[in-house]
Amino acid sequence: MPDRFLTDAAMDYTAIYGRGAGCCGDEDFALYRFLCCGGVRLVCYEDDTVYLDPRDLSRQGSSSVSSQTESECPLCGVPVSVGQPYTAWATWGEAAASPWAWTIRPDAWPRPLR
Repeated sequence: MPDRFLTDAAMDYTAIYGRGAGCCGDEDFALYRFLCCGGVRLVCYEDDTVYLDPRDLSRQGSSSVSSQTESECPLCGVPVSVGQPYTAWATWGEAAASPWAWTIRPDAWPRPLR
């Protein structure tokens, strides 16, 4: 089975909120992979909040790149240029291998990864 991208439909909002996540009141959670370093993190793509620690959701950063200035990856600090893509949806395999696997609904996992 090819490793497909994990979408927001698989996210376990009850577990995520239960551990204290919340940022904008209209959260849309997903697991993103940062292309510069390969790090997988929980992100609210509604307001670009990056949750940096799966054990402490109060540790947050931003995944947004301003349209006017250069920014840096919130995980590794590599400079990111305006208009340069630096995140992608995580795949099921990346999510399974990450400490963020708990954010996925148990019933959403593909059979080979359960």
